[in-house]
Amino acid sequence: MFEFICLFLPGFISLSKLNVESFNFYKLIIIYSKYNIAINFLVFLFYQALNPKNIVVINKNMFTVNFGLKYLLLATIFANILPTIIKLINENIQLKIEMEKNKWKDFLN
Repeated sequence: MFEFICLFLPGFISLSKLNVESFNFYKLIIIYSKYNIAINFLVFLFYQALNPKNIVVINKNMFTVNFGLKYLLLATIFANILPTIIKLINENIQLKIEMEKNKWKDFLN
């Protein structure tokens, strides 16, 4: 049960940081999934960077309370920081791609 809390709680913490005005249920599930995957990926990446000799991070020590508390603490930190970073990127970076209509035919062939 503690493993599920460690894996799925930080996504809810990230959702609480968002200013949710008008999201339907499906969009909320998609946003939660993206945050949950990103947070868990960052935590595993952080642990891998700390211990580069072990290629596989998942082992029997992962299911101890000590590791779980460290994981939950680090995931909570990432869950609080990640929405702010994504909001800053969305507000300050714009990407616009334009292509002429006739160029599509040359691009596809």
